[in-house]
Amino acid sequence: MSRSAGVSILPRERAVPPPPPEGGGFHERTQMSGPAAELDVLRKVAATNAVQDVEEAGRVLAEMSADIVAGPLPTPVGRNLIARHPDGAVYEYADRRATV
Repeated sequence: MSRSAGVSILPRERAVPPPPPEGGGFHERTQMSGPAAELDVLRKVAATNAVQDVEEAGRVLAEMSADIVAGPLPTPVGRNLIARHPDGAVYEYADRRATV
């Protein structure tokens, strides 16, 4: 695992959440709506990672050859971005900084 600027990068086998329990789980209850192109990206997100500063996380991820797919964007509780790691895994990074 590497750490920089409040970002922890875990090997994919440790970072991907386990499948939901048999008979249901959080993943099966999550409902999303919106434009198809945006939903296609969101469906690929393996996990959401809380960071201190999304912009700094984006810089660190870009230095590590990650592709910033979306963001940073304001959300109701802060900001987020979605990044595709060099191995193809897609993660959301979120902070709780108010947008100005």
